[in-house]
Amino acid sequence: MAQRLVRRLCMHCKKPYTPLPKEVPADFPFMRMMEERIDVFAPGGCRDCRGTGFSGRVALYELLVADEEIRLLAAQRRQAQIIKDAARKAGMKTLRENGWRKVLSGVTSIDEVVRVAKTD
Repeated sequence: MAQRLVRRLCMHCKKPYTPLPKEVPADFPFMRMMEERIDVFAPGGCRDCRGTGFSGRVALYELLVADEEIRLLAAQRRQAQIIKDAARKAGMKTLRENGWRKVLSGVTSIDEVVRVAKTD
């Protein structure tokens, strides 16, 4: 299990933001955001959050469940990327993917996910 904390956007002052394709990382689900007309938010700044735009923190996490295939790959001392690919095929979501879900649900910002969860 891996986890990172990102700052939670202040519910009182977060503001809708429509990024341009060149402003977001390549792995950001930009097309989904556009197709489903999902608002993403940027930090604002108000008295409640002391002008920071953030209030509290929320965890990003990934959990690798060692099924039979992953145990076998580990026992064979296969490369980490091969094990990770097998885990993702079995349904594992990475820290970054979990972060993008939180961005699309309005909990945190794109910059926060980029800051704490490096690319896969």
